[in-house]
Amino acid sequence: MIRIRTAFFALTMTLLLPSAALALEEPELSAYAEARTIEVLTHDEDGQIRETTIWIVVVEGRAYINTNATTWGENVERTPRLDVRQAGSTRTFEVLFLEDAAARHRVQQAFREKYGFQDKLLGFFMDESNAAIMQLVDPQIAATGESK
Repeated sequence: MIRIRTAFFALTMTLLLPSAALALEEPELSAYAEARTIEVLTHDEDGQIRETTIWIVVVEGRAYINTNATTWGENVERTPRLDVRQAGSTRTFEVLFLEDAAARHRVQQAFREKYGFQDKLLGFFMDESNAAIMQLVDPQIAATGESK
């Protein structure tokens, strides 16, 4: 069942996306807020690099990404670090999984507002309560424990 939903999700994303959720308090955050999609690079179990086009939102000065039963999501669960490629630039981030129900709701609403019908349609086929919502954190901020 998970493979069917993952395949359907991939097909839907391919059809719906016109082109191919991070505690950042830096000027570059505006680029993520304005981006329709970003590329994330993760490492499969065999060490191969996986490139995946995903959505991103910025809420309350933080950038978030999400997934639901995907290989790239499993990669991040195994190693909570990824590279983000956007507008010709690549940055490495630590990933914090968002567990707080109220915060998760705010981020899910931001995805709904930014992606509209596309997000609603995907939400119909996926259980949002099981979605992995991830906050991207600069590794230097993560190392100091200053992430909000």
